[in-house]
Amino acid sequence: MLNPGSPEGDTVITLNPESPAAGGSFEGLLGTLPRMAEAVNLFTSEENQRVALTALLDLLGVPDEAAESVGAASDTSESPVTPPAEHQAGRSDHGETPPTKPSNGRQRRKAKKSWPRERDIDFRPVGKVSLRDFVAEKLPVTLYEKNLVAVYYMERILEIPSISVGHVLAAYAACSWKPPSDPENSLQQVSSHKDWLDTSDMKAIRTVHVGSTYVEYDMPVKKDK
Repeated sequence: MLNPGSPEGDTVITLNPESPAAGGSFEGLLGTLPRMAEAVNLFTSEENQRVALTALLDLLGVPDEAAESVGAASDTSESPVTPPAEHQAGRSDHGETPPTKPSNGRQRRKAKKSWPRERDIDFRPVGKVSLRDFVAEKLPVTLYEKNLVAVYYMERILEIPSISVGHVLAAYAACSWKPPSDPENSLQQVSSHKDWLDTSDMKAIRTVHVGSTYVEYDMPVKKDK
C-alpha cells in the first residue's frame, strides 16, 4: 500500500508477495514492469511518483543504489507525450500543418467548357449577302479576324440578338474553317488583345466600335508591295 493519505487521493497499490518479481527474478521483474508503470502514473505529482517508484522498487528487492539511479534519472529527464504517428506525419518541423497538395504534384487545369455548335442558322439569307460572299470580300486571315468577321456578320447582317460561342462555331463550319482548340478563349483573346469584341457575356458576344470600323474600313488588309 502506497501513501493512502496523499493529496492524490486514496490510491492503494498492492503487489503479490508470492510473485517471482518479489523474489528478484529477472523474468518476474519484466512481468511486473507494466503494472509498476500503471501504478506510478496514478499520481500526478512528480514527487509522489518518485516516492511510489522508490517504494515499488524496494518491495521488489532492488538495491538502494539502483533505486537512487532510477530516481535521479526521473528528475533530470523529460518524458514528452509523443503524438500518434499519423499526426506527426501531417505536421512540419515547426508544428504547422503543411498545405494539402494534389496527389499528382500539380494543380489540375480547369476543364474546357463544351459549347455545342448552333445548327439552325441560315448563312445564305434571301436578299442579303451570304456569309461566304462576305468572307470573300473581307478576306480574314488570322483567328482574330475570323472571329471578328463571324460575329460582325451575324450581328449586323443576320441581326441575331444574342451571339454565343456556338454561333461562332457554326460560322466556322459554314466557311470550312478549322475551329480553334479552345474557341471561348480564342474569342476572349480578340477582346483582350485587339479590343474588337465584347466578351463579358459569352452568350451575348458583340462587336464594339473599334471592331466594327475595322471590318468596314480596314478589311481586307492591304499587303505592302
